[in-house]
Amino acid sequence: MEASKAAHLGELTRLNAAQDAGRRRTLAENAFLEGLLERHSHCVRVFADAVKALAAADPLAHRALLERLTANNRGLGNEDARTN
Repeated sequence: MEASKAAHLGELTRLNAAQDAGRRRTLAENAFLEGLLERHSHCVRVFADAVKALAAADPLAHRALLERLTANNRGLGNEDARTN
């Protein structure tokens, strides 16, 4: 999931920089970007389904996973979230 997110955001950043420099996106670039987003969305769905399955199979492991994810992601987000 991390790799698909990085691929999509990297390409989006590259295309946005080119657009800011006055170059229009091609249809192929838009299609490629859309494909990257679809791949990432698929990865997110697979992860969400796995988390739901874990919750049903082992609630304690599910809780531990969520606590770990929360700890790992603490401080991410906007500045307001970091200061609260």
